[in-house]
Amino acid sequence: MAIETLSYSPAANGWSSRWSFEPDWMVGMNNKLYTWKDGSLYEHYSNETRNEFYGVAYPSTVTSILNEFPQDRKMYKTLAVDSDHVWSAEVETELGEGAIASDEFQLKEGVWFAFIRRNDGDLDLHEISVQGLGVVDAFNYPNIDLAYPYDTDRHISIGDALYKIDGSGALVFLANVLYHNEFTISVDAPLAAPLTIGDFLVYAKNSVAESFGARGYHMIVKLTNNDPVQVEIYSLRSNVFKSFE
Repeated sequence: MAIETLSYSPAANGWSSRWSFEPDWMVGMNNKLYTWKDGSLYEHYSNETRNEFYGVAYPSTVTSILNEFPQDRKMYKTLAVDSDHVWSAEVETELGEGAIASDEFQLKEGVWFAFIRRNDGDLDLHEISVQGLGVVDAFNYPNIDLAYPYDTDRHISIGDALYKIDGSGALVFLANVLYHNEFTISVDAPLAAPLTIGDFLVYAKNSVAESFGARGYHMIVKLTNNDPVQVEIYSLRSNVFKSFE
């Protein structure tokens, strides 16, 4: 569990600041902050190196909540960060989580812009990127023949993940799609689980590449920056529309 330091302000009559580092003692004097650690005295904000305390680098984080029209369930498609440096982002709604790496942001008209993507491996059966295929009619590795396929050839793609539904209704990963036509699917590796005639198959698009954003009533955004220089952030916004699912 991460340890944080809280400091009390007599002027504010409250606990006004939260610090990532853990000093042995700290005091504010003459508009300066001094701390002691392992017998050494440190004066803070006295050099240009940021995000480093007692020789240990720490990230800067900013957490915000986007909650316009709180009565509506929404789709959050994008994230735009108005800042002089690029950040990485983690997003969370009551229905799921996602992330944006710093190299996925693009600088557009002075604002860092990116599409929100689900975490790798997340599988949401309510997304249109997960669809049923049909019932297994025959299997001779690497080919799986389907009986009564559901318009397979129009929607499935090479590289999609192939699953079967077991007796409890859970999804069991089999392999990735190597080739397909209307009635047959070929897989790229030996199946990760047994397959029998009559099993029902579904496929799922890559959860990152085919992400449709984050869905929920509100979205918590945690921005992280590791730069050792001064960084400023001015605003945060998202392209949002009402979800009907």
